[in-house]
Amino acid sequence: MRQTHPKVGTEVYLNVYDLTDYNSYLYNIGFGFYHSGVEVNGVEYSFGEGCGVCEGVPKDVIGARFRESIHLGETNKTNEEITKAIDSLRPRYRGEDYNMILKNCNNFSNDLCKALLGIEIPGYVNRCAYIASFFSCCIPSTRDEDDEPLPASRFQGKGNRLGSSDQHGVDAEYQRAMRLKAMKR
Repeated sequence: MRQTHPKVGTEVYLNVYDLTDYNSYLYNIGFGFYHSGVEVNGVEYSFGEGCGVCEGVPKDVIGARFRESIHLGETNKTNEEITKAIDSLRPRYRGEDYNMILKNCNNFSNDLCKALLGIEIPGYVNRCAYIASFFSCCIPSTRDEDDEPLPASRFQGKGNRLGSSDQHGVDAEYQRAMRLKAMKR
């Protein structure tokens, strides 16, 4: 007869989401652009630019496709201690402090897992931001909501040789949008 063991603690899961379709190719080499949240007691905790530390429905994030749920272990903390651990991270993870590279959802997930289990999340989840941190001076810290996408340039002419300055192949609408964007900065 199979013996069942009583539940020791509260299960902790890392829910990982794809932020781009390119992850289908990048995942196999341990790279990609991911969002993550930590699921405890049927609630998913994550960090975002507007909300800071957020609570949500597990495996359901707007703008991202669920990839996988990783069982990280069981915490022996009581529900009260779990709540205290989450609340202790709120001052460090305020919405206005969000930074895509240096303080993102994956950093929060990592810190919460360390607080609950004493372990870190798998490296591939935040590897892209880690590598980008070496170039953080060149990368914006947040998405610029005011940035309108540039109109697609329609090719209307002849090809030019490398190094030529002939601009007849770039339409006027695109050139105007580029000038306006440059003046905003």
